[in-house]
Amino acid sequence: CIIVVAIVVLGFFAFNKNPEENKIDENVVNNEEVVNTEDEIVNNEEDVVAGPTDVNSDELTKFVDELYVGNEELFPSLMTQAIDMSDADSVKYMTGLSSTENVEAVVVSEPMMSSQAYSLVLVKVKSGANADAIAKEMSENIDMRKWICVSAEVLYATSTEDLAFLVMSSEEMAKPVYDAFKKKVENIGEEYTKAEVVEELPADMY
Repeated sequence: CIIVVAIVVLGFFAFNKNPEENKIDENVVNNEEVVNTEDEIVNNEEDVVAGPTDVNSDELTKFVDELYVGNEELFPSLMTQAIDMSDADSVKYMTGLSSTENVEAVVVSEPMMSSQAYSLVLVKVKSGANADAIAKEMSENIDMRKWICVSAEVLYATSTEDLAFLVMSSEEMAKPVYDAFKKKVENIGEEYTKAEVVEELPADMY
């Protein structure tokens, strides 16, 4: 019993020897952990900030939203979003443009349900570029039948200074928005209109 008690006492004193040193060591470890945590927070903040906000896209989106004012009942579930300029296939599909060389930004407004034929395209062109030429190219090359089982009945396109505009859908939905665009801007360029071409079936199919 005496031996056991002696071992316990010696162990107790050995464990508590130099408590200040143990405290300092613990603080050093804790400080390292705090530093690492702060570094992590800084790195996370850098990851969140991917880059500057695309001011052009924000301005175009706001412009499109203003075109719908007064006709909200015609457009119950539209989504307006910027198009990735580096994705050539997406740009071609959404706008009909084969190149973005003279384009600064593009936003497209379409229904959340892809089976509804409606599309509005607003393009901000670069300084010195011909907005009318871009509007014409869009009107000629965009696919009016890009939706599933449906197609746009009419297409309207025009331009003004640094903007090219196109909308295609039914006459009831496209015309009010097109008129709103022309009313909102001061001067417009050439106007381009296209109607759906209904292909006739061969005689033996009737």
